Amino acid sequence: MSSKTHVCIDELAALLGISEAEVLEYEKLGAIPPSEPHYLPGDTRRIYPRQEALEMWADWKSYCEFLDEEGGTNHANH
Repeated sequence: MSSKTHVCIDELAALLGISEAEVLEYEKLGAIPPSEPHYLPGDTRRIYPRQEALEMWADWKSYCEFLDEEGGTNHANH
């Protein structure tokens, strides 16, 4: 069902084309929104607001590309 409002960390990693560990790193950097608590019994995976995560990720990628074009550095160059 593609109209879900939230995705688990593994689903978000797949959507963004990165690993789950990278999801956590980008969350710390503010490139994606923080995970939200959920109350599914037995499910301990982190969940994220799907649309907000996709929008923030697109903004982050655009920002990094802008910095590269301007001759600056981005997170990958540190």
